[in-house]
Formats: sequence, structure tokens, C-alpha cells
Amino acid sequence: MQALKRPHALKVIGHRGGFKPENTLHAFKQARQHNLYGVELDVWITKDHQLAVVHGGLDGELPLRSEDEPHQLIYEMTLEQARKHFAETPCYKQSISHLSQDSVDPATVNIPTLAQVFDVLGSDVQVNIEIKTP
Repeated sequence: MQALKRPHALKVIGHRGGFKPENTLHAFKQARQHNLYGVELDVWITKDHQLAVVHGGLDGELPLRSEDEPHQLIYEMTLEQARKHFAETPCYKQSISHLSQDSVDPATVNIPTLAQVFDVLGSDVQVNIEIKTP
């Protein structure tokens, strides 16, 4: 069997930044440092009209802080409320403890704005934006 011929080099696009924790400035910095061709990310608009880069589940749900807590929806919160909520979740705390050995700034692991992501990526990394709505 003959190998497939590819006319162009393979272009790697990092899903939600391509690195853990996903959809964070830390992940997007890693994507840039590893020379990824592009990144894919998810954007929700917050209650205060900020473009927040966060997966937000199927309906805009943020991770739970505890099992008995009702789901919090990103579009019903301001950006600061969403960041505060996210910083109290087990997944955030796990990410921070895992990355603390690498001297990672905790602010780079919380919910960034789209503008912050663009600042980190610069103009040479392609960005595929998935716009999320309720």
C-alpha cells in the first residue's frame, strides 16, 4: 500500500489551548511556546458583557464547588463573580496544586477574557473561536 501524499505540513491546533488546565492563559502560553499553528477556544458573554474564555458545559455551567450546590451559569454572573466561583472549585484547586511546582501564577489558571488570550497569543497563532450561547 502506498503512503498518502500530503501537499502541506501538518498543522497542529490545540483544543481549548491544547494544554492543561484548558482554556486558561497558562494553556495558551504553552501553546505559543510549543509553536502550535493555532488554538480552539470557547467564549461565553458574562452578565457584565465580558467575553469570557471558558468551556461552560453544555448550558454554560461552571464546575461545582460542592456536590450539593446548584449549577452556576457563566452568562448569569459577572466576570469577577465567575472567577471567584471558579477559584473555589476542586478542579481549580487541583490545577493550582499540580502547577505550583512550576511557579505558575494562579491568575493564569482562572477564567481569562478573549482580549487577554489575544495578548498572550500574539498575531502569529491562529484562533478558532467557538461562540457559546444559552
